[in-house]
Amino acid sequence: RFVNLTSELKVKKLNTLNSQQFNINSCNDCEIYIFDVTANLYIDKCHNCFIYCAPCESTIFIRDCTNIKMIGATKQFRVRDCTNL
Repeated sequence: RFVNLTSELKVKKLNTLNSQQFNINSCNDCEIYIFDVTANLYIDKCHNCFIYCAPCESTIFIRDCTNIKMIGATKQFRVRDCTNL
């Protein structure tokens, strides 16, 4: 998990998640790169972030976020209560 980060560059390398769920929560002004396949990706309460995600096997959820830029591939993409995506 990446939680409560501010102005950071964070990377999850290949073969570190092994198709598990991953959470990004309460991050501000961050660049986040996930280079491993995930089962599900949850992005909650993040602001002014750039997020790159390698293919997600199931669903990417983005909730309660503002000004998020994201690149990712997934079967299902869900957004709730977000602005400036």
